[in-house]
Amino acid sequence: MKDMNYLIVFCVFALLSRLISSTQQKSTKQIIQYGRDELMSLAFNRVSTRLADIDLDFLAVNDPQSKRKSRKRGKRAGARRRIRARKTRTPLPSILLSNVRSLRNKLDDLYTSVKFLYEYRESCLLCFTETWLTESTDDTSLHIDGFGTPIRLDRSLNNTGKTIGGGVCFYINKNWCKNYVIRKQLCSEHIELLSVSLRPYYLPREFGQIFVVLVYIPPSANDKIAASTIHEHIQNLEALSPDAPKIILGDFNSCSLHSLLPQYSQYVKCPTRKDKTTDLCYSNITNAYKAFCKPPIGSSDHNSVHLIPTYVTKLKSEKPIHKTVRSWNKESLESLKGCFECTVWDIFESDPPDINEWCDVITNYISFCVEMIIPVKEIKIFPNNKPWISKELKSLLNAKKRGFMTKDRITVKRIQKDINVKIKACRNDYKKNVESQFRQTNTRQAWSSIKTIVGTNQQKAHISSPSTDQSFAEELNTFYARFDIENFTSERKSVTDALPYSNENDILISNDDVKACFRRINIRKTKGPDELDGILLKECCEQLCSVFCKLYQLSIETHTIPTLWKTSRIIPVPKKGNPKVLNDYRPVALTPIAMKCFERIISYVLKNNMTEFLDPLQFAYRSKRGTVDATISLLNSVYKHLETNKAYVRILFVDFSSAFNTIQPHILLKLLLNMHVNSILIKWIENFLIDRPQYVKVNKCYSNIIKTNTGAPQGCVLSPILFILYTNDCRSINPNCLTVKFADDAAIVSSLNDAESDTHYRGDVANFAEWCDRNYLHLNVNKTKELIVDFRVNKSDIVPLTIDDETVEIVSEYKYLGTIIDDKLSWNHNTNAVYKKCQQRLYYMRKLRSFHVNQTILSLFYSSFIQSILCFSIQCWYPSLTVQNKAKLNKIVNTASKISGVQHTPLSRLHNKFVLNVGRKIAFDETHFLYSEYELLPSGRRYRVPKFKTKRCQSSFIPQSICILNQAISDEMQ
Repeated sequence: MKDMNYLIVFCVFALLSRLISSTQQKSTKQIIQYGRDELMSLAFNRVSTRLADIDLDFLAVNDPQSKRKSRKRGKRAGARRRIRARKTRTPLPSILLSNVRSLRNKLDDLYTSVKFLYEYRESCLLCFTETWLTESTDDTSLHIDGFGTPIRLDRSLNNTGKTIGGGVCFYINKNWCKNYVIRKQLCSEHIELLSVSLRPYYLPREFGQIFVVLVYIPPSANDKIAASTIHEHIQNLEALSPDAPKIILGDFNSCSLHSLLPQYSQYVKCPTRKDKTTDLCYSNITNAYKAFCKPPIGSSDHNSVHLIPTYVTKLKSEKPIHKTVRSWNKESLESLKGCFECTVWDIFESDPPDINEWCDVITNYISFCVEMIIPVKEIKIFPNNKPWISKELKSLLNAKKRGFMTKDRITVKRIQKDINVKIKACRNDYKKNVESQFRQTNTRQAWSSIKTIVGTNQQKAHISSPSTDQSFAEELNTFYARFDIENFTSERKSVTDALPYSNENDILISNDDVKACFRRINIRKTKGPDELDGILLKECCEQLCSVFCKLYQLSIETHTIPTLWKTSRIIPVPKKGNPKVLNDYRPVALTPIAMKCFERIISYVLKNNMTEFLDPLQFAYRSKRGTVDATISLLNSVYKHLETNKAYVRILFVDFSSAFNTIQPHILLKLLLNMHVNSILIKWIENFLIDRPQYVKVNKCYSNIIKTNTGAPQGCVLSPILFILYTNDCRSINPNCLTVKFADDAAIVSSLNDAESDTHYRGDVANFAEWCDRNYLHLNVNKTKELIVDFRVNKSDIVPLTIDDETVEIVSEYKYLGTIIDDKLSWNHNTNAVYKKCQQRLYYMRKLRSFHVNQTILSLFYSSFIQSILCFSIQCWYPSLTVQNKAKLNKIVNTASKISGVQHTPLSRLHNKFVLNVGRKIAFDETHFLYSEYELLPSGRRYRVPKFKTKRCQSSFIPQSICILNQAISDEMQ
């Protein structure tokens, strides 16, 4: 060390001598600049490892370039440096956690650490477990300068049966907070828990208070009881203040909270006792802390943990939003309606009629009227604004600031009282407004207000492009058009030439059809390239229906769609959190709202033509069909086959690459011709699919327009319907294989036995891949997965599938149409996913209750936001759950009942209700795939209950639904 110091001194003297000899003619500023550069060069060349920590900021005092930078050159960054700079003014408390094993014996060590180590001195909270304190211990003997006396919970002999050990305590930094309330003190043989709520001097606006729960769970404790106790207390704190951060920390030994509090994150990753991590910290705030391991206090065998807050406040992490919006008030809408009523629309029609010119003129005229009549206003939205804050409350807050700056304490006190009263009034007014919207059946606005209260309205993410936004938009536009590489003009012409004659009057559109469609427009939908708002078409439907009806009818008669209506503005939406390649962005096309209404009218006509030709195993976009029908059909074939001896099932879940974008018009036109669809409609669909202009918008930049002749844009009303028609002839020939389809989600279910090989299964998969190649559909083998359900005692080796020389991955679970199916049919993974999602929604329910809304609205919120998740495909999995899983989900129902004050329906009754509804629907629908499973008894009243050997199959949907349906029939007869 001495040699190193001598070397540093030698370097400094050598530098000074060089400065004197080489800078005699230079200014002071230049000397400082030159000296800094020389010193850094010399330091890195000779003693780089030692001189890296030298603070060289004093050499850059007069450097104007250093002042322009956000951080001075040579200054270190990181969480620890920031916490040292901010001290106790942090959004969340900095915490030092340690298991001390007798606090009294380590007080001298603690005094020294607080005096000389910033980790202790600047920490907002010092949290200690296993304090081993007793009632005879005086608080004054535990006093620490800057922290005062601790908030402590000592071990109780009556509750634990032990006299020594245990105990927890808090030390609160006086510079951080003096206002605290003890929420709970609990000491039992399984857990020692001390909970406090704190209101520090500095707290971000999004938080009202902070809850800290310190626990010690002995090694001999029952972990389930301890975790359940913590969970119950956290539920009470969530009900008290949903917004507030909850920090749970202490010595957990082998206990874990991940299953009961899945939305909480655990931040201690380093070992705290030998090679084990027993001292943990959970929080409901995302990215709340970063944990650093520190030496133990005294002779304790537990390392200390320094928890540094890394949370960034909303005001810093999210920028304020500046919006320019139109004020669609009643007066301006009435003026706009009057303008349209006085308009003679026939003067815009050319002779002979040119639909493109007519559409452009009408659109431009409507836009001109809107710009002239509807006023524009600019608004600024801060990310941490409360939705109930009014202008009067803001003016009071500003008056308080002015009084504080003038040091007028009497005025500040008076205004603070007015603020407290005004806050209560504003919250009450906002609550009444939400309730009135429900009473007036204004459900859209009511749910919008509720989402604002609970914070579910999310801002659109800014796309971070690898290059400039303009070049990235061009790159994406070219990528989305990558399937349009072949010219099938002659093939399309051959199909249209073969079309039989059809009268144009076969498809007629009336003003009432257009008016009804306009009235159903969702005004929150984003406007398309024509820039016509949905609220415009909805509110002025009486005035605009006639002109648009003429446009629609002309489009059908000429089987031509205006270019403006076919234009797509593509918005790339990330498929995952951190997109890396172009395929990680989903192309969502925004088309004119008027065109969407036109497509909806055409879809009604198209569905009437195609119903009798559709594959019974295609469940998408059909009357009285849904994802539940597809899932129970798949599972029914699995359960039935598993009843046979030595049986197993292989399920291939197929994933298409950009399915809608690969539709080839000439193939679709042939299919429509075979279905005897109206010739005029076929020609119209051909024009709908070809010569479609598209451009990509990335942030505020637009790409150039290109035209495509392949695919149907994602976002159009007709696109999914055309796709199910396109894949209609994709069916399995082998009776032991089923191809279950829901739009572009396909699953090939193969029933196999020991006695037979899987040749027919591999042949079906090969035929499916060949059919995809023949129809220009691209299989994404990387995302195509195989699930094997096998309960055989002597399992044979299974060779994985290969498609296009790529091996298909075999998985133990797969999320199919929103339901997680595992290879044991135990539904554990699905239960955990449902529980986790419902726990997150309970937070929103608690937050809504903090506004003191009535029980009716809380019940509606539960039914819509929580019960809908609990009951999603409940017909498929609830009877097969274990007792523990059923109790886990029923805990959600009980918690919601406590929050709302209304007893909600248990899951068992909900299951019977939903099963009965689906069972009746299938039993009376002869076109349903499962209709043959419902066989009437000779009496013609009840249905025959199928007999299964295993309990697993007895708990499946078909036997359960038939039993419940028979019971309902008996009750009706009585």
